[in-house]
Amino acid sequence: STLFPYTTLFRSLASADIEYYLLEKARLTYQNPEERNFHIFYQIFKGLPQDYLTNTLLMDPDCNNYKFLTNGDVQVPSQDDVELWKENEEAMVILNFTDEEKESILKLMCGCLLFGNINLKQNKRDEGCEVDNPVYMEKAAALFQIPAADFMKCLLKPRVKVGTEMVQKSQNSEQVYFAAKALCKSIFERVFKWLIGKCNTALDTKKPRQNFCGVLDIAGFEIF
Repeated sequence: STLFPYTTLFRSLASADIEYYLLEKARLTYQNPEERNFHIFYQIFKGLPQDYLTNTLLMDPDCNNYKFLTNGDVQVPSQDDVELWKENEEAMVILNFTDEEKESILKLMCGCLLFGNINLKQNKRDEGCEVDNPVYMEKAAALFQIPAADFMKCLLKPRVKVGTEMVQKSQNSEQVYFAAKALCKSIFERVFKWLIGKCNTALDTKKPRQNFCGVLDIAGFEIF
């Protein structure tokens, strides 16, 4: 297969239980000058049709317009993002991902990128802040399938327990940005965990587990 090792690997593996330790969640929201975000994001922008990005995922098709993707290097000469996206799509077919599951993954990942583009301005009357341009928040909420107004309210003025009562607390811009990044990293980890579970389900058989192979992802899973 031209897609070796992915397709050949998934067609031959059976009775596998994959466990994960996601150690680089910080890469999602910030990269060093010579690093990328996770490769999958650039593959989405290069591999998906432009009309699907703009109409279904509500995205500007230029990955350079997203804060979470442009801290470091966007272009990597050794990475063919178009071909790698095709490999990912074929792997999803082999592992029995439905079209709905695939679209849900894309919406969650793109929602995180949109969420990372929010701009905040400090209130003059109190310590709180407000969203300067709500379009990114509204688009992210649409992809997350939650009400945009409630989403914004929970982020800017979360309810906290003080003694026995619940009160609203105004967050300054630094606190809101921190919460936004933490939420995106949590979403990414939960999707990653779900993907591993999906792979385990697809690879499951009644054969006994007799061997163990551990792989520590240091240099990158694509090298493995």
